[in-house]
Amino acid sequence: MTGRGIDQILPRPVDPVLHEPWVRDARDHHVRLAEAANGPVPRAANPAYPWGDALTIVTTRAPRWRLVKLETAITERGAPWPR
Repeated sequence: MTGRGIDQILPRPVDPVLHEPWVRDARDHHVRLAEAANGPVPRAANPAYPWGDALTIVTTRAPRWRLVKLETAITERGAPWPR
């Protein structure tokens, strides 16, 4: 879930707890993995930061439609699905 790593570098991230048997913290898995491959990632980053050059390209070309799929859940449930 790329979205969990992105969330962790924004000004108001959610709880980084992951409910997977192999990793328990989004900062350890998503953010540190990205930093190992690409160098330091800022914390409390401006919401435009994750978009990088894509934001300028989209703004310049002004498409009629914009579709983004981050593969993440947006919820306030606070508990993992039991199965």
